[in-house]
Amino acid sequence: MKVRYFVWLGIAVLLGTFVVRGGSQSFQITAEKGDSKDDSNGFVAGDRLLEEDFSDDTEAIVELNPPKSPDFRLYGDTNRDGVVDRSDVRQRQSWSWKRGALLPFNHDDDNRNGTPDWQDATPTSFARDRELALVRLRVPKKLQGVPLFLQSDVASRPYLRAFQRTYRGWVPVDLRGETPLAASQTVVLGLEATQFADRHWNGYATLEATARQSGERLAVDRIALRVTPWLMLPNTATPQEIFASPLDVTDAFLPMLQQQTQAARVPLTVDPTGLLWMQDTMEIGFVQFPSRGRLHVMPSVLEGVRDPNLDGFARSLLKPDTGWFSVAEPRELPEEDAWIDWYGNLEVTPPLPGYPWGRIYYGTADGVSMHPDTEPPTACPCTRIL
Repeated sequence: MKVRYFVWLGIAVLLGTFVVRGGSQSFQITAEKGDSKDDSNGFVAGDRLLEEDFSDDTEAIVELNPPKSPDFRLYGDTNRDGVVDRSDVRQRQSWSWKRGALLPFNHDDDNRNGTPDWQDATPTSFARDRELALVRLRVPKKLQGVPLFLQSDVASRPYLRAFQRTYRGWVPVDLRGETPLAASQTVVLGLEATQFADRHWNGYATLEATARQSGERLAVDRIALRVTPWLMLPNTATPQEIFASPLDVTDAFLPMLQQQTQAARVPLTVDPTGLLWMQDTMEIGFVQFPSRGRLHVMPSVLEGVRDPNLDGFARSLLKPDTGWFSVAEPRELPEEDAWIDWYGNLEVTPPLPGYPWGRIYYGTADGVSMHPDTEPPTACPCTRIL
């Protein structure tokens, strides 16, 4: 399958700056054992947001005593074909990069209200909101009418939202396991994450369904999930769109760039304020996951860790099927070190042996590292360069 992906490439030319969105590759969230590695500093790369470990070495294993009703089943898109059916029942209680249900971070804006969907009260609609992980609960006849409860593990609960599909639309679900679900022979659930994995949450989640009556657990089943990774592409990606910010409207930079983009038939968007240094203000990666029978690919804008009054351009790109998110508040740094947190200091290599998506890296100077909420695992000392 050939699909389109997106990346921001930051370059300074004359008195203007521009970034490029582009790239094309085929991709599955699956890898052979040994395709990637943990970093020497002791954490899995993806758990710090900016780089993922695609080895099959780490599995989220859900320990489960055999339920009293084997026909009571909670399952999602374990085989990642975009359809939730009986073929997904196998190995639903473990997760690896090869197999296991994926949990999207629902951070685009399907209803165009200017707010990421995970902040809305309920999903827009079943048809339009594809950034939901569908999970089904099959209830055998002997348990129909018994109260059903859903709960998540404590560690993931602050970062999850769940909804049940009913005739009234999506209804919020209590993930503490205290409020029963609406009764149904087949319960359809929609799950979303409210962020990517980071240093506070490793991205794994366990969901447990229970049939409980008079305090007795009559049946129980679980499923393991993990939030989808945020990915970058290298500067070698094919351009698809260019964003520019002329720092001097009288300069020849913009007319020259317009000529080049028109010749290449690449769309050009110009920041009307002329205030931004595009390579610092944002970084665009992408997310992808199987949904509704096909691979759903979505560009994802990471907002810069700078003054929000200056860096509002990134959020202006939020729309249906284009996500936006931020990960940190600006911090106080000496003026000469402020650049360390800007995304001109964030790059990714082309594919490397053992790292099919390259390695994300950043520069340090005089012992100062990138903001801890965005810090990738690979640092390059820049003091001697400066």
